[in-house]
Amino acid sequence: TSDDPTLVAVDLNSYFRKSGDVAYYEGIGSDIASYKVVTLWLSEHYVQHLITNDGAVVQRIFRITEDEIQLVYNKEINEPPMSFDSDELDQLPIIDVLLKAPLEDGNSFDGKAVSFPVTVDTPIGSFENAVKISEQMEDGVNDVFYVPNEGIVKTVYSFEDGNEVTSVLSSVVNDDVQTLKSYFRKSGDVASYEGSG
Repeated sequence: TSDDPTLVAVDLNSYFRKSGDVAYYEGIGSDIASYKVVTLWLSEHYVQHLITNDGAVVQRIFRITEDEIQLVYNKEINEPPMSFDSDELDQLPIIDVLLKAPLEDGNSFDGKAVSFPVTVDTPIGSFENAVKISEQMEDGVNDVFYVPNEGIVKTVYSFEDGNEVTSVLSSVVNDDVQTLKSYFRKSGDVASYEGSG
């Protein structure tokens, strides 16, 4: 085995939250940069995100292979979401590859550059083991930061004119968590935390 931490085998499943998690993202620079994502595992290799943004709901389905996270479904929906059986999921064509192992600093795939490890600060904490995927777009650069067990924690779109649109993970709740509820504030309580240092 190698002692080099950048060469560890990557469990790509860890770049998604668990089923029932609802992640809230705070936007800076655009009205549509704030959104919420509900995660649902459809099977061992497929994860669904329902993304609610400014009243619209987008259903995304991701396929996790041994070395890739692929986007295979991406449509705005009216309730309820489309459902697929396992054969139908397997037939969905690849729209985009979001992550590709090995996640090594300096690697690139499909026009995307990998930086690892990078530190990223969010309202829910600072992460030192993030993977940054940078992609040159028509009018700027899109940076997406992934953290194991947290998924996407931050996206930054830097326009060529110097403007930036940022979405950052600000809180997470889980609809399935009942047993631990006594450790949390009751519904409707608003807690505000001030950071320093």
